[in-house]
Amino acid sequence: MNINKIKVPTNVTYLSDWDGFEFPNGILNKMVCGCGATELALTDNIPTIVASPRNQLILNKAEQHKEVLVVNANVKEEEIKDYVKNKPIPKILTTYDSLYKIVNSVDIKNFRLIVDEFHCIFLDSAFKSEKELGFLRVFNMFTNVTYLTATPIAMEYIYKLPFFANIPYYQLEWDEKAIKKPQISLIQSNNPIMAAYKMIDSYKKGDYLAYNGVICNELVFYLNSVKTICKLIKKAKLRASDVNIICASKIENEEMISTLGKGYGIGKIPMKGEYHKMFTFCTSTAYFGCDFYSDCAVSVVVNDCHTKTTITDISTELPQICGRERNNNNIFKDYTIFIYNKNYSTITDEEFKLIQNEKNEKTQKEIENYNIMPCELKRDIIKLLKINNYKESYTFYDVESGQFKKNEMAALVEEYNFKIKAADYLNSIRVKKAINNNGMEVHNDMYLKVDGKIKDMVNNQSFADRMKKICDDRVNTNFSIHHDGEMVEYVNLLGVDKIKSLNYQQSKIKKEILKKQQILSMTKPFNFEVGDVIPCKEMKEKIQNLYKENNISSTATATDIKKWYPNAQITRKSIKGITTAVVVF
Repeated sequence: MNINKIKVPTNVTYLSDWDGFEFPNGILNKMVCGCGATELALTDNIPTIVASPRNQLILNKAEQHKEVLVVNANVKEEEIKDYVKNKPIPKILTTYDSLYKIVNSVDIKNFRLIVDEFHCIFLDSAFKSEKELGFLRVFNMFTNVTYLTATPIAMEYIYKLPFFANIPYYQLEWDEKAIKKPQISLIQSNNPIMAAYKMIDSYKKGDYLAYNGVICNELVFYLNSVKTICKLIKKAKLRASDVNIICASKIENEEMISTLGKGYGIGKIPMKGEYHKMFTFCTSTAYFGCDFYSDCAVSVVVNDCHTKTTITDISTELPQICGRERNNNNIFKDYTIFIYNKNYSTITDEEFKLIQNEKNEKTQKEIENYNIMPCELKRDIIKLLKINNYKESYTFYDVESGQFKKNEMAALVEEYNFKIKAADYLNSIRVKKAINNNGMEVHNDMYLKVDGKIKDMVNNQSFADRMKKICDDRVNTNFSIHHDGEMVEYVNLLGVDKIKSLNYQQSKIKKEILKKQQILSMTKPFNFEVGDVIPCKEMKEKIQNLYKENNISSTATATDIKKWYPNAQITRKSIKGITTAVVVF
């Protein structure tokens, strides 16, 4: 693969800052997310169609560019014609699925086509490869096409496809100072979904992440399963007012979300200045290209190797997720929590190759036999192949040629997905290596304290351990971190030394807190004039009787006297010739 490198000027942070930049005809690897490529395509003086793999992405971009035309399933071809006719420099946002409408409505030789997040053509073919092959045919109708990506790790597979074999490959070369690597906090868990629940539960209790005094009171979870998201929301008993669910607008998703009750539904990504809820849950519809503008949100990626849809591709999906937060004022913008489990699959590389060889042999035989069958039998075979969905072979029916063929894309994406699950998630060392090899870092020292806090949340820490940590953090004035609000209040009421003397035990602390709260709720129980002198013993008896009357199981001390009468002096005086401890008011 020949790489044509394009040097980015050192003063350029966003492509819109670069006078004279033009999108090349071919594949363009931006190398970084959030460099403004889509922004430039939608604002320069060239008629442009930006095609995206996700409807959520085009809606998100359209919110930021009100003058563009959005073409999706709801738009008719007449609307496209009217828009292009009346717009000097038309800008159109569309999904891959709806691009054919534009082709049927306008003279496409007058347009530049930007295929945004084009690697999704390959990744999505795992479940709709025939449809993706159809998209390629439509893309091929354009003479000016840029295939845009910032995560091109799948290129070694994509270039095996005949369609891309002769397409030029360009790569932006940024100044090192312009590239800030995303920082990843790794949390390995046998049950990533439960770990996510524990984070949610901690937040519900007011126990937040924080760094340098900045509290993160929003979590954006990336979890590609609406079913699992709904289970999490139910288990955590989250209110609709606290939840924003970003997923594809499909009937099955709407039905699942409706089981949560009144007020829940498919949400939208809030724009700049709009209200952000405490918990946002995103499926893969928001992994690529969408922009979030929170002041303090942290991204949390939940990966479960035991469920096909919830395996996160470290080389393509994770870097994209790390680029979703776009607010430069967000101290957590470049910080992502990655909760994952190891892959326990017993299948080896050799076994996988054997399975592929058997499927290849079966595919070849099927092609030879099916293509000579009568038409009435072919229809039945086509139905069976769709049901099989490449489980036993890679055979498919190519409508354009009217022939049964091998679906090369289905075979390649199967190999790619095996590589992700078997190799990248084999152990923690492989996970770290995959992250570092794909332009990210397993956090730097800046976030070490936050990492420790996350581990406290997701691990089964005892009350005593958590309380000890809060007390230690209270003593340590070098770092500000927000903890469980109720437990912090215990420290405020009793003090670090008192809690330490109680061995951080929950029952002892709560008993002491109850006493303290009962006492503090009283007003001054006795009236004294300035200058009055009362023996301490007598004063303690008065207070003890008061405790008894109010069912307070506490022993009166000199300290209790000072609680109500802070201006009183406890000293010693001679009363009837005997030196006695007294209270002087």
